[in-house]
Amino acid sequence: MLDPPTRAGTGLNVQNLAYAAQWWIFGLFAVGLWWRLVRDEAAGRPPVPGDEDDEAPGDDGAPGDDAPATADAGRVARAR
Repeated sequence: MLDPPTRAGTGLNVQNLAYAAQWWIFGLFAVGLWWRLVRDEAAGRPPVPGDEDDEAPGDDGAPGDDAPATADAGRVARAR
């Protein structure tokens, strides 16, 4: 005897379920990353070393208005 006929496209499509699960996992990862960034910002943690976008002007080690021009000037300023 023959099996009863089935329609194409009926039943459980595992490929579509896996694709949907992939997007849910990606969404949860994005929310978790956002939460961690917000938590770190609220805690006032310092930025990651090497991230040059967060440097303030004058943080390059060059003498500026707030730094002595020479080593001797620094010793004079500390002696005062």
